[in-house]
Amino acid sequence: MTPAEIMLRETVDWSDVPRGMAVHRINAATAGLEAGVLASWFAAQALRPQSSTSGLLSLALVMGTMCQESRFDPTAIDQNLSPQHPTPAFATTDWGLVQIDGLYLPSYTGMAGLTQPAMIARSQDPEWAIPTLATALLDRLVWAAPVVAAYLSRLEVDRPDHGEAWYTQWVAAQSYNAGETGTINQLKAGVFDPYADDVLGFAVTFAALLERPD
Repeated sequence: MTPAEIMLRETVDWSDVPRGMAVHRINAATAGLEAGVLASWFAAQALRPQSSTSGLLSLALVMGTMCQESRFDPTAIDQNLSPQHPTPAFATTDWGLVQIDGLYLPSYTGMAGLTQPAMIARSQDPEWAIPTLATALLDRLVWAAPVVAAYLSRLEVDRPDHGEAWYTQWVAAQSYNAGETGTINQLKAGVFDPYADDVLGFAVTFAALLERPD
């Protein structure tokens, strides 16, 4: 299967009104655009010097993270509403294809000087969001490698029967969602949210589908 075919297979219409979260089914044109941006980014990456960690960033891992974040929907939104925070706000909302927190969105490359509506629009643009995600995952993999070495025994107990490459991808994915401090705290406590398990689950499925000829 092609990346676009996988995206169309996984896309959904779903909302959680009390939480203020919604994703929308994408069409073939959007899937094709996202697949094209992914192909271009990885083609450019292949021309750069490779390292042991950059080799762990697969197409399936990036797609798995996209799927976990937004089901490939550029207009996905999560306002993170709760009884403590019942009113929507830019800074407490996760925006766009890779669900970046509005509090941090102004600090991202290409956001300086933009209005909030313009930042939202850029977060929804696959040509901005996908390279931003892929580059962040590369950075997360570099950070994850020594963390895995330090916490390998803990990981082998809590997530047994995997090699160091998988653990590095898992810690990288977890830190994309929980941050460095949050991930370290989870490793110390041995209590994890399921984010990275879901990402790696999608990645394994997508890797197999990408190899299928149909």
